[in-house]
Amino acid sequence: NAARALNYHNLAYLEAAKGISANGDAALKRTVILIPGISGADGAFRAAQELGYNLLHVPQEGHYKEYILSLLESGAALGILLHGGVDPEFVQQCSSRFPTVMTRFGRESHTVWIDEEAASLQLTEELISHGCSRIWCFTTEATPHETLPTLLQNRLEAFGLKSEQVAFFDANSCCFRSDYEVHQPLIDQILSLPAAQRPDGLILPSSIMASSVVNLLGLHGISVPDDIAVVATIGGAYDFACKPYLTSVLPPFSELNYEAMRMLDNMICGRPGPQDIRYPHKIRYAGSTRKELAPFDTEIR
Repeated sequence: NAARALNYHNLAYLEAAKGISANGDAALKRTVILIPGISGADGAFRAAQELGYNLLHVPQEGHYKEYILSLLESGAALGILLHGGVDPEFVQQCSSRFPTVMTRFGRESHTVWIDEEAASLQLTEELISHGCSRIWCFTTEATPHETLPTLLQNRLEAFGLKSEQVAFFDANSCCFRSDYEVHQPLIDQILSLPAAQRPDGLILPSSIMASSVVNLLGLHGISVPDDIAVVATIGGAYDFACKPYLTSVLPPFSELNYEAMRMLDNMICGRPGPQDIRYPHKIRYAGSTRKELAPFDTEIR
């Protein structure tokens, strides 16, 4: 509170701010705040180095929002890179006043994105191709769980599967603790059902969650993918933290963050440029849906 009242900033940030010229021209000491996901920060740092920016990586801890706003308001930072998991109100607060670019699923202004809905459709088709007929799809605030059922309906009918056989849940409030470390409630929910009513396919928001669920299913004698096939909407290193490996979507995190930094540079310098950029995604198929790849083989398409 005292620091905010006195408009105090660490000397390092004041030193960085000295490189900002009055007319916004490029300078070697320009600071941008980075709040990335775990993956892809290397792309943002690579672009920042090419463009002559310093990146200040601020974790989402404590009073980080107040700290970031104080840097932006004082001119010690010129703009901010965000990702889809950040509080939407904070995103709006930043984007309405300062140069702001997001990397995420979905689409909105000044965003580098991949199509989460198309990715979820592909994952659902993969589960159906495996033979799943009761699919539970878990979403977060970053995924449009209200629109997915409508998009899936035609695809499901083509496979002879009724839309009501796919159930949608809010992962944050339904089964998972907020720390994303303990997913036993989902296992308990599955085990509480008669075998004929249990899901035989799970779509989970991230490989962190999905890998934990796969391992917990194995501990309770439920075979993956024979009894339940599992896929992750956002893949990554945790695809390999379970047996068998996960089938997942692979967003090009490094490329997304690289382009986000370049888009932010255009905004800071007042240059015209694309308002949003869509990147293609790939799916890494593995043993959690394809038994021939179990436990440790993968195929990327």
